[in-house]
Amino acid sequence: MRRSFALIVALILVGTVCAIGPVTAFASTVPPGYTEQTIGGLSAPTAMAFADDGTLFVTEQGGDLRVARGGVVLAQPFLHVSTDSSGERGLLGVALAPGFPTNNRVFIYYTVPGNPAHNRVSWFAANGDVATGDEHVIVELPNLGPTNHNGGALHFGNDGQLYIGVGENATGANAQDLATPLGKLLRVTSDGAPSGGNPFADGPGGNDDRIWAYGLRNPFTFAVRPSDGHIFIDDVGQNTWEEIDDGIAGANYGWPQTEGPTTAAGVTGPLYAYTHDDGSCAIAGGTFFESNALGPSYTGRYLFSDLCGGYIKALNPADGSVIELASGINSPVDLRTGPDGALWYLAHGSGTVGRITVDNNRARSFFLRNSPSTGPASSTFTFGAQGDVPLFCDWDGNGTDTVGVFRNGVFYLRNSNTDGAAEGTFAFGNPGDIPVCGDWNADGKDSVGVFRNGVFFLKNSNHTGVADRVIGFGDAGDRPVAGDWDGDGDTNIGVFRNGVFYLRNTNVTGTADIAFGYGDAGDVPVAGDWNGDGRASIGVWRTGQFLLRNDNSSGVTQLVAGFGDAHDTPAAGNFDGTGGTGIAVVR
Repeated sequence: MRRSFALIVALILVGTVCAIGPVTAFASTVPPGYTEQTIGGLSAPTAMAFADDGTLFVTEQGGDLRVARGGVVLAQPFLHVSTDSSGERGLLGVALAPGFPTNNRVFIYYTVPGNPAHNRVSWFAANGDVATGDEHVIVELPNLGPTNHNGGALHFGNDGQLYIGVGENATGANAQDLATPLGKLLRVTSDGAPSGGNPFADGPGGNDDRIWAYGLRNPFTFAVRPSDGHIFIDDVGQNTWEEIDDGIAGANYGWPQTEGPTTAAGVTGPLYAYTHDDGSCAIAGGTFFESNALGPSYTGRYLFSDLCGGYIKALNPADGSVIELASGINSPVDLRTGPDGALWYLAHGSGTVGRITVDNNRARSFFLRNSPSTGPASSTFTFGAQGDVPLFCDWDGNGTDTVGVFRNGVFYLRNSNTDGAAEGTFAFGNPGDIPVCGDWNADGKDSVGVFRNGVFFLKNSNHTGVADRVIGFGDAGDRPVAGDWDGDGDTNIGVFRNGVFYLRNTNVTGTADIAFGYGDAGDVPVAGDWNGDGRASIGVWRTGQFLLRNDNSSGVTQLVAGFGDAHDTPAAGNFDGTGGTGIAVVR
């Protein structure tokens, strides 16, 4: 990295944290409606990895691999390796074998002491919370010169192969030399052999057959998207630029000939790059956030952090827009999406792990507009808790849509849009479902439904019980929408997938009746009768703007309403009973 960990820590005058257990010091600043918990007890942490049961493995630069569970760091390290921790060297990376703990291998990346020193990847067998047996060395990297630019990130891809980020050891020419692994992203089997299909494999001699991509300065972190295995590489820059590179087999990212945005021939320019103008210095952490635990503003974005900037930001890969989630973190070095769906970060300077999610104890504030246009709210009220998912429908058939929220498999409904307790409460669906509502049987009253892994479960009345209708439509990662697409008086289902809407005019299993591209992959879909013609049409919400259409087809936006901010949750409904749909945000 541009500055060493040791220098950063010295500059900010932070010593080793001694207490083991939950702490509140060093907490970051998060937006209203979000909350954070932290765990202390770590000394110069560098990387982390989750087991499926929530057990967290954290590397410490000095050579200990620690285990955290239930909000505390266990006193006994999982293992200790003798390491050279000068500058940016040390114990730098950890990954758990696919299927862990059934496959009980724990992989680490560390600097082996010596004159000269070198970096190594090994695995150890886990027996509960400690390592047992011998070290199994799978990769020995070349001898080191300077103490910086070591890389160190380890991840298993969806293909079962181990990917390894290796820095160019402060020698730019290494990044372009296909005979050395330095300045590369490597792809190997779990035993360290070159993986089949690697782009530069040519047998003995010549190219290093383990290379998957090259032209990197210091890929200290990278991330694998769980849904499809796509990789983004966080390449630490020199004096001006930090890069998020789109991981492509065989790609050359240009270092040292290029840094930051480029059109150089044969070079894959960054997907996103930012400068040091605001005090940033080194991109050090990234995760694809496919969870709903931070609300729709962050679902589907790539979250990244900066060592000196001390922030976590969220990139929409579809349009390059960025919003900030957290600031004031003491030298963040890693980000992960936990098995609980929350965002977890690792702070090297304070020796803490942080967990960010919505504040479920904070009331949700609703801001409604009676027309889909820019302007102040027509009405404001509070209802439900921060973690609830909001929806608006006509529960009593009086022609006006009123609020409801979905919380852990329970619906809470009101017949008026005002402060107050729920007027109706009933259990339907499971925690993690996405709620929808509509008039499924054309009786003039809306009722609830949920969307789960590509299946709609709908009810014709709002009470506890089994689904009246089960419809397989869409895929597990889709976002559901509902509306009267054909104007026949009953509500129909639809899904939004990577910037494309798929709608059905009847609520049965089958293929889409209408499919069209509108919006970007990171947008949040909304639906409503924007022009009062009796037919619902679609729209998307993007970082504080509603982009709406009066017909369900590809094309340009017909209505743009700036309302709310990037952290809000969008909603829509007929709030004043006039026949047209208005917009809302929930905060």
